[in-house]
Amino acid sequence: MAFGDVKIISQAGHDLPPSMVFRTEASSTQIFPGDPVIVGGTGSNYVTVCADAHPLLADTYLTGLVGIAATQGNAAALAADGTVEVNVALPGIVYACKALSATLVNTDAKLLGMLNDNVYFDLTAGVYTIDTANSSTGGTGGLRIVGADIVNGIVYFIVHGVNTYFA
Repeated sequence: MAFGDVKIISQAGHDLPPSMVFRTEASSTQIFPGDPVIVGGTGSNYVTVCADAHPLLADTYLTGLVGIAATQGNAAALAADGTVEVNVALPGIVYACKALSATLVNTDAKLLGMLNDNVYFDLTAGVYTIDTANSSTGGTGGLRIVGADIVNGIVYFIVHGVNTYFA
């Protein structure tokens, strides 16, 4: 993973984004600040990095987005479990992440066509981006586009309520 792929740009009236400490499993993928994280799935109480093409609206809180890592998790080959502090995803918090294809959001007209569309993360070569090629109104993605920096290819998004840890 890479440092700072996803950033909070608006905290929805909060002075600081709420954070919680979660457990990480020994020998799992290392978590870096800015990585989107999920609870590992049914039967797992550990957080792990978000998979490619997720979160989806059909995901539950166990596979939906918990939040964005605020601190670095344990090293990948560590023999013992560890912890990571996570800025918990809440309704109204706006995040920023580069678009997978900046040319799909490089004009105001293109952005207008994607506003309020649902999307998900693309994870390629350890880097998170927003998969704008798969945006659609009412689509299956658990993230919703609310704006963009069209000059720099950065997408602004919120997390759909059903994909938060508190859903």
